[in-house]
Amino acid sequence: MPNNEFHDRRITEQGTSSKASPMRTIRTILLFLCVSPVAAQWEHTGPYGAWNSCHATVSGADLVGGSAGLFKSTDGGQTWAPWGEGLPSEDVIKLHRLGAVLYAGVDQEGLYRSFDDGLTWSACNNAAMGNPYDITGINDDGTDLLVSCNTGRFRSTDQGLTFTSLGSTPNYPGEMIALGGGLLVTRGGFNFPGDLYRSTDDGATWQVANNGLDATPGIGALYTNGTDLIAFGRHVYRSTDQGLTWTQITTTPLAYPPKYGCRIGDRFYFSSDGNLNVLVSRWDLGASQYTDLAPGLPDTWTTTIFGNAAGDVFINKARSLYRSTDNGTTWIEQSATGMIGAEVYSLLVEEDLVICGGYEGIHRSTDAGATWQRVASPEYTSVSGLHKNGNTVLAATSNGLLRSNDGGVSWPDAPLVDISLAAFASGGGSLFVGGSNAGNATVRRSTDGGVTWSNFSTGLPSQAGVLDLLATGTLIFAGVGAGPDGDPGVYRSAIGSAGWELVNTGMVGLAGTAFAMNQGFIYVGTDNGVYRSNDQGTSWSAIGPSLSGVLVHDLAVVATNVVAATENGVFILAPNTTDWTDITDDLLPADPLALATGIGNEYLYAATLGRSVARRALSTVGQQEIIAPSSLAIHPNPVDDRLWIDSAVSGTVQLVVHDMTGREVMHQDDHNARSIDVSDLTSGCYTLTVLRTDGTWSARFIKP
Repeated sequence: MPNNEFHDRRITEQGTSSKASPMRTIRTILLFLCVSPVAAQWEHTGPYGAWNSCHATVSGADLVGGSAGLFKSTDGGQTWAPWGEGLPSEDVIKLHRLGAVLYAGVDQEGLYRSFDDGLTWSACNNAAMGNPYDITGINDDGTDLLVSCNTGRFRSTDQGLTFTSLGSTPNYPGEMIALGGGLLVTRGGFNFPGDLYRSTDDGATWQVANNGLDATPGIGALYTNGTDLIAFGRHVYRSTDQGLTWTQITTTPLAYPPKYGCRIGDRFYFSSDGNLNVLVSRWDLGASQYTDLAPGLPDTWTTTIFGNAAGDVFINKARSLYRSTDNGTTWIEQSATGMIGAEVYSLLVEEDLVICGGYEGIHRSTDAGATWQRVASPEYTSVSGLHKNGNTVLAATSNGLLRSNDGGVSWPDAPLVDISLAAFASGGGSLFVGGSNAGNATVRRSTDGGVTWSNFSTGLPSQAGVLDLLATGTLIFAGVGAGPDGDPGVYRSAIGSAGWELVNTGMVGLAGTAFAMNQGFIYVGTDNGVYRSNDQGTSWSAIGPSLSGVLVHDLAVVATNVVAATENGVFILAPNTTDWTDITDDLLPADPLALATGIGNEYLYAATLGRSVARRALSTVGQQEIIAPSSLAIHPNPVDDRLWIDSAVSGTVQLVVHDMTGREVMHQDDHNARSIDVSDLTSGCYTLTVLRTDGTWSARFIKP
């Protein structure tokens, strides 16, 4: 998981685009001329991938569980779809089937059960196990359920309604296995796979069962064929006396012990743990050696390895699922699998080009997010911000700055600036990037498009981090999250000056997490809702009681609406309203961390923590809130050159035109204006806002 001591929120960086294509313009007109309510619907289109950590077979289908919940496959693992409801968390760490009951270990929540193949779930009696937060093993003896967890080892004879303790073994026991009335348990959890423990009195007492094993055997998995036990560590060991003594079978040890394993017939597959030198191996029943299967696989984290009924073997590495149909000799990465489980923190949209960054690196789409290709997967790098200028794309990461010179197709391995970065802004001929350096808030400035950078941090606090930036012409704002010794809030600087000042009147003590600018107002998301300023940040006032006390991850502008991504979902603030409307609707459960839309693109995108990228047609984003009131009529619509306003709003003070990203593209200050010349606008959909001393009205129009 990414490590950010301030806030796990990321910015949206809008791109620029040229005139939309004729076909896109036609589609846009069809979308926005509709004035009746449209059913809201979020689409989760990728990028695909998930941290899967467990597998079970139910009624001929495969289930995997992991950081994004459950996924089900009915075609042997080729495609997957989200499955099940009723689990208290998306992080499923163990699955096991016993008869008609499917059991799941849920991180921080305990043990759950399902009687309908994982479709619906209910809690087992976790209190009887001391309310465990880490289920380290689920198995059975053919009749009873055996559970290992951070609070001990337990048996249930009634499908999880009651539990009996199986005595004391070392902390964090691993998987238990039963054979001939005896029990064995490996050491697991936070410890490396290690010793074996054995009980012959149903868990009342336990003894180390290492007779015949190496001094450091590293036992990570146990299997039985009904009479014998096989233990897998650096070597393979067999016991014919229920674990009392062991015989070493292999002659050459593995460098690292296995942690993840599965059995397919007479073949056993394993992987070690870690981010380097990860071993993937196979042991065939009766063989004297492990077989190395790592070639063709990335040398990085494994989270599970499992097989299907057809004998194929799958391994999950760095959120990607690899499949082998030839016993692990060759591997193929599964593309478009349907597993929506990537952690995405940042978005960039420019016409049909969409780039997203997250924990796995960077993905790129050239069809408005319908399909994705991974273009960078840097180790230990969380991509938190993206910026595009022409064909140059910059990525702010936890390890520094990355630059692509071909529109985000290819990326270097090493960062350009070795500090933790989170956000970009551009204005006044300068490009800014903010983050933290040695634990202190920092901003860097470039006047050559990001080739060279200078420090621009004077006045920013120590023990803090810059979470977002906003440039408004002559001013630049930094949203800062701070630790105990730093001052959080909003900092302001003139773009050409040398330092920053804290401007937090009205929002003292709150972290500034995200910015947006809409119709002359500056909005800032905080860890306690959204605040607004109409005086360039000199003072702030809370806007919208529905988000009071809520952590805001990002802000974006759609037409004249402000949209907020929060820990409680996605909300919209329409013009002339004082509270937020929830438009989370059918977004899959996950924190939306970033929002974006762009010129020439028909969607609002949400980057999520563990559910990849979701998109939603702009025609469904607050449509009822932003359709013009009946008192404002404009014609013609679509319009080629001059747009006329009816007499109901005579006495106009200002006319302002925004594009669909919220960017102001025209401004007319004529009093009593009845029309505005829009002939210079490129094709697209726009919002005309009429500002008077006694009110504000907005209406959409189309420029074909």
